[in-house]
Amino acid sequence: MALGAIQIANYITPLIVLIHLTKTLGIEIYGILAFSQGVIAISLIFLDFGYSLSATYKISKFRSNRMYVSRLVGGIMAVQLMIFLICTLTISIYALITEKYSEHRTLILFILIPIFMQGVTPIWFFQGVERMKYFAFSAITSKVIFAILTIYIIKEPSDYKLVPLVSGIGHMIALISAVFFIYKLGYKIKKPTLKITSYSYKISKRFFVSRIAVASYANGAILILGFVAQPAAVAMYSMAEQLYKFMQSALAPAAAAAYPYMSKEKDFSLMFKLIIGVVSIAIIGACTGYFVGPIFIELIFDENWLKSIPVFNIFLFSIVFYAGAIMTGYPLAAIVDRLDIANESVMIGAAIYFFLLALTFIGNQITPIILAYIMMVSEISVLLYRSFLLFPLILKK
Repeated sequence: MALGAIQIANYITPLIVLIHLTKTLGIEIYGILAFSQGVIAISLIFLDFGYSLSATYKISKFRSNRMYVSRLVGGIMAVQLMIFLICTLTISIYALITEKYSEHRTLILFILIPIFMQGVTPIWFFQGVERMKYFAFSAITSKVIFAILTIYIIKEPSDYKLVPLVSGIGHMIALISAVFFIYKLGYKIKKPTLKITSYSYKISKRFFVSRIAVASYANGAILILGFVAQPAAVAMYSMAEQLYKFMQSALAPAAAAAYPYMSKEKDFSLMFKLIIGVVSIAIIGACTGYFVGPIFIELIFDENWLKSIPVFNIFLFSIVFYAGAIMTGYPLAAIVDRLDIANESVMIGAAIYFFLLALTFIGNQITPIILAYIMMVSEISVLLYRSFLLFPLILKK
C-alpha cells in the first residue's frame, strides 16, 4: 500500500507538471526539456547500478543483521558517489562541446542536481526491510512540492532552465527524509572500507548490466530522437511516452512489493494471482485509454498535441506486455532462485531493440511511431523469454 501511495504520487504529480509545462513552454522548448529528461533517466540507471534489485534482495534476506545492512548501505552510497562523479564529468564535457544544444548549456548542467538527489536516495533499503510506509510520506511530499514549485516558478518559456532546480529541491527532501528514517529504524550508514565498497560493487554487477539493457529501450528513444530529429518530434514522442510511463507506474507497485516477499516466502499461489490480476488491470486500462486518450489529450492539452495519438496507441498495446513482463520477472524468478533468467531476458530485449534500431537507422526510417513499435517488440520478447523458462521451473518445483 505504501508503494502504491508513492506510485499514485508518481502518477498524478508528473501529470500535473506535464500539463503545465506543455502549455507554458510550447512544443519546441518542451522537446528540448524532454531531451534533458532523457539524459536524467539514463544517468539514474547508472547511479542505481542495479541496487534496486541486488540490494533489495540482500537486505530482505539479512535484514535482522543490522551491522551487515549498515555496512552495505555505506558501501553502496560510496559506489554511487563514484558513478555520479563520472556522470558529472561526462555531462559537463557534452555541455561544453555540443553544437545542437549550445544555447541550452545551463539546462544540461543543471540536470546534475536532480540526478544526484534522486540517484542516491536509498529506496532499495526500505523495500528490502519492507518498511516503505516510513519513506512513503516524504516521497509523496517531495513530489507535491515539486509540482507546486513548478506551477509557481515556471511561468514562461524562458523559465525552462529552472525545471531541474525545482526537481532537485523536491528530491532533496526525499533524500534527507530517507537518511533520517534509516537511523530511526535502528540502522546506520557506516563509513565504507575498501573491502565493503568492493563487495557492494560486486554484488550488483550483473544486475547493473540488466538495468542498462532495460534503459536502452525504455529511455533510449528520447536520446536518439534528440540527436537526430527536431525538438517537435522529440516532444510528440515524449508526450506519448510520459503517458505510457504513468500507466507503468500504476502497475509497478505489485512487482516491487512482491519481489522481496517472494525472495523469502516462495509463495507461487499468491504470485500466480498477482500475475493474473495485474495483467487484467493492464488490459482494462489499455482498452479504456484507446477510447478516452484522444479526448483526454485534446481537453487537457490542446489540438497541437493530437499528433502524438498514434504513438500513444502503440504504447497502449505495449502496456499489456509490460504488465506480464514485470510480473513474470524478478518476483517470479525469486521463487526458484533464478534471478539470472530475469537478467538475461532484458539483455535479449535490448539486443532485439538495437538490432531493429540499426535496421531502421540504415533505412533512414527513425520516427516516433517506428521507435514505439520497436519498443513494443522488445517488451514482448522479454515476456516470452521469462515465461518459457520460468514457468516450467515453477511447475517442476
